[in-house]
Amino acid sequence: MYQFALIKVQEIEEKISKLHHFKSLLELVTTRPLSKLPLSKDQCPVIQKCVKGEI
Repeated sequence: MYQFALIKVQEIEEKISKLHHFKSLLELVTTRPLSKLPLSKDQCPVIQKCVKGEI
């Protein structure tokens, strides 16, 4: 049971880290001037991360 709990804590920490990174990407997009939005799929860092399976 102890080992299982340790593994789950590590998995949660990894998910939290990915969510923080995803939040940072979203904040990056929201700092762009509206004239540069919407971005194409090839230019959007959030979509690129999703496509690569990083989010």
